[in-house]
Amino acid sequence: MDEAFELQEPFEKDCINSLLGIMVSSNQELFDSIKNGGTGIMNEVLREFFKEEIKAGEEQARNEGVREGRKEGRLEGREEGRIETLYTDCNMSVPDIAKKVSKSEEYVREIIKKISAACL
Repeated sequence: MDEAFELQEPFEKDCINSLLGIMVSSNQELFDSIKNGGTGIMNEVLREFFKEEIKAGEEQARNEGVREGRKEGRLEGREEGRIETLYTDCNMSVPDIAKKVSKSEEYVREIIKKISAACL
């Protein structure tokens, strides 16, 4: 800064420094800083300015989490169905089922226990 330009208030100096920092940094770095909860007056202003982008990013992450959860649930359901079929229709033992589905015997026992409880 020019030596002739002196700021009397620390707040003014902080604002100028923040603005200079913003001008130097890239938009993505700025957005990440705001999204990650930066502090200070400028971050509050910028957070308000970018609130729609932040909201959209959070919604996208939430939707991806829901999709991933559904996918995992379907896979788990298929696996449980396969174990149930091997146990009830094929009369296989727990160790044989565990080997067939590449899971631990304890896991297979838990699934069979859940299936049995659901049938009561």
